[in-house]
Amino acid sequence: GRASLGWIWVDGPALPAGAKLTAQMVLKSNDKGVVVAKDSLNVTPQKWFEFRYFPIDQGFDKADLVNVTHIGFRITLSGAAAGYQGVIYADHFQLRK
Repeated sequence: GRASLGWIWVDGPALPAGAKLTAQMVLKSNDKGVVVAKDSLNVTPQKWFEFRYFPIDQGFDKADLVNVTHIGFRITLSGAAAGYQGVIYADHFQLRK
């Protein structure tokens, strides 16, 4: 029944043609180590992106949601992205009941 939220902003120029920027929510637990969400968001610079799992087991397996100690995100830049530079800002990440 828990919900999970988080927001990120990528500040930088438009992505080059053929480049792709994706983001995934990541949890760390004492039992499982680092666990990455089942899905990812396609991210565009100059826009807020929201991670939202209501309930949280929509994004993670229930077995992975034990003794969670950290929450964050993973950003992946792929394709024709040589030389791309930007800054990522993260608003708060939370698990709530």
